[in-house]
Amino acid sequence: VESLLEENRGVVQRMTDLGKRNPVTEVLSLLAAVALAIIAFVFGAVLLAVVVGLIALGALAFSLRLWWLRRKLGQPIGQAGAEQPRVIEAEYTVVERQQRRRNFSGD
Repeated sequence: VESLLEENRGVVQRMTDLGKRNPVTEVLSLLAAVALAIIAFVFGAVLLAVVVGLIALGALAFSLRLWWLRRKLGQPIGQAGAEQPRVIEAEYTVVERQQRRRNFSGD
């Protein structure tokens, strides 16, 4: 039991010694922590810019593909879902007229 108490005193002594550090070491540690925080912030900002840029490029590629397909199908971009009448205007001449009789009696 005494050896356990002796070990605990050693741990407590080491913990109290941490508060009595050299002020130069404390200042250097603080400067290193601030520098690491700035580096982490800049790295995060660059990573965020890359991700946002990739999303923007993907959206642009998707929009261009959608525009290309709509143009290829002949639909105006603003009326993609609206149905358009399919009317072909032309002049024609009847060359030969045939009369058809249908027998609806089932014979």
